[in-house]
Amino acid sequence: MVCNNCGYQVPDGQYTCPVCGSYVGSSQPQMQYGQQPQMQYGQQPQMQYGQQNMYNQQNMYSQQNNTYQNLMNQANYQQNSYQPQLGMKWYKFVIYFLLFLSAILNLFGGIAIMTGAHYTDSTGENYADWIYDVFSGLKAIDIIMGVICIALAIYALFVRAMLAEYKQIGPKLFIAMYAIDIVTMLIYAILVACVTSLSIGDVMTIIDIKDVVINIFWIVINKIYFDNRKHLFVN
Repeated sequence: MVCNNCGYQVPDGQYTCPVCGSYVGSSQPQMQYGQQPQMQYGQQPQMQYGQQNMYNQQNMYSQQNNTYQNLMNQANYQQNSYQPQLGMKWYKFVIYFLLFLSAILNLFGGIAIMTGAHYTDSTGENYADWIYDVFSGLKAIDIIMGVICIALAIYALFVRAMLAEYKQIGPKLFIAMYAIDIVTMLIYAILVACVTSLSIGDVMTIIDIKDVVINIFWIVINKIYFDNRKHLFVN
């Protein structure tokens, strides 16, 4: 560095000028304002004690956070891996066979009721004309019932589409199909009992009350089945 007194070039490492003896200060190179110290490749910046502790704490917290996240991811992976897979055989049977069969049976059943074909005995003889002559209001009831059955055939195809697309409302519509069938049979029994001299119990015997019991059974079974798989029907 240069001596401020005589202008002599003082060698590095000396604090006094060898010519005039003036004190020139440290021989370390001075940096201008805003200039950053140059470090060699691989050299780490020196930090004070407080800065070093803060740096270590931040690294420790980051490592703990990463470890916790890794444990949570591993736990979720194991939970998903060991989760039992629920069978879907009944679901496939419903959408590929049962609902199509229900639609066909309701369609032909509705046509049979509307035309009075359900009053045919085992010998093939039809008593529709005789029954309608005795009970004049029964023919209108059969026509209404036939229209309802045809509507249920269309409803079965609609339910099938909702289940096949995993719609959230699909299982509810499917269970409601059995409930609608029960209500329809009960209403038909009440109307027939009002027109004829038969009691509701006699009419239900003719309709076959075991069909009502079977529908109630299927409501319970399907409710349990689709409740266990409701996470699949999210559309």
